[in-house]
Amino acid sequence: MQSHPYLRRALRHSGADIPYRNPLPTRRADLVLDGTVDVGVRAHLLDVVSDLAVVLDVITVDLSGTTFIDCSGITTLLGMHTLATSAGSRVEITAVSRAAWRMITVSQTIRPFPRDALVLPSSTGRQ
Repeated sequence: MQSHPYLRRALRHSGADIPYRNPLPTRRADLVLDGTVDVGVRAHLLDVVSDLAVVLDVITVDLSGTTFIDCSGITTLLGMHTLATSAGSRVEITAVSRAAWRMITVSQTIRPFPRDALVLPSSTGRQ
């Protein structure tokens, strides 16, 4: 694996609570968000995405283990999208739990998201 200063910084930020796989050479990282996505993880997630977006093309987000997400969690996901887009990268949601699907869907009806932000996969975690 190649060494890159931004990637090393992101690895320091990530910790055990936000694991990601395959950072290089595929130029993508897979974030797995389990448990609660709220204001408590906002700064940490934005730091990780900010670091990864400058060296990677795609950051995938797996929300299948998310048990709770609130408005600040939605704002964080939108912030991740904005950071990645401004760095020439993109954030893709690959899986969602029922709780995450419900909150994203309800939030989108209140205020539409920017184009291509928080697009849910065709096969969601709803069951």
